Amino acid sequence: MKIETLTYEIVRDQINEMVEAGEKITVRNVRGRVGGKMATIADYLKQWHLEQRIQISDDDFSIELKKAIIIDRKNITDMVIASYDSKYLDLATTFVEVGNLLNEKEDACTKLESEFKTLKLQTDAHKIKLETQLDGLEKVNSDLKKQLELLQNKLDTATNDKYAVSKDCAVWESKYNELSRQIHTKK
Repeated sequence: MKIETLTYEIVRDQINEMVEAGEKITVRNVRGRVGGKMATIADYLKQWHLEQRIQISDDDFSIELKKAIIIDRKNITDMVIASYDSKYLDLATTFVEVGNLLNEKEDACTKLESEFKTLKLQTDAHKIKLETQLDGLEKVNSDLKKQLELLQNKLDTATNDKYAVSKDCAVWESKYNELSRQIHTKK
């Protein structure tokens, strides 16, 4: 028997019939008898189990009190679900914010990588330019060393020539002095 509008009372009555018949009480078995959504039947089955645990009998409590207990349980369940929904929404919002931050950081990293590549290309270009200039300066330095060596050789030669001339001058001066003395002695 499938029922269009499924209420707790209908599910409860069906469960009670199944208990009297000795059938196993499961969400699938109850759904097979009354139809409806699995989640709705699961909620009603929990309510039925709660009633069984607190053992409410028709003699002990009025129907209004039973309904109030069930409604309170339903309200508490709704509050817990609302709390979890709120926490879920908070987490979802946090995940979105974290995702946005990650996207921003990825964009910043991409930008930094691009700037790094640009700077590396510029640095490589400056390095090549400086290496070229260094090669040119090394050639100029080599040429200057050769010129300095030539000038040092010329200076050494000039120093040697000066020494030889000084030596010759000393010899000629000595001869001049000897001749001058000889001339003075003959007079």
